[in-house]
Amino acid sequence: MDDHRDLFMHVTQWVLASEFASKLTQARSIPDAMSTCQEWAGRRFKMMAEDSKHVLTDIQNFMENGLASSRSAGSSGSVSRARNDNECG
Repeated sequence: MDDHRDLFMHVTQWVLASEFASKLTQARSIPDAMSTCQEWAGRRFKMMAEDSKHVLTDIQNFMENGLASSRSAGSSGSVSRARNDNECG
């Protein structure tokens, strides 16, 4: 699923860049060009914010999975230690 999201983001970036180039070449004045640049920058910042949310979600999932794995490994280790303690005593 992450591969599809990454592909979609790359395609979206290419489309944005193409639209920006087209609008910029069609600008007839400095204010038109500035407006196009501001619109493009706003869209890019929005995309970067969305990317950041995805990265943070991925990191959180990674950390939760690692914590769950260490807990399950730790609980099986404590059972083994308890068995060894009982055998020795």
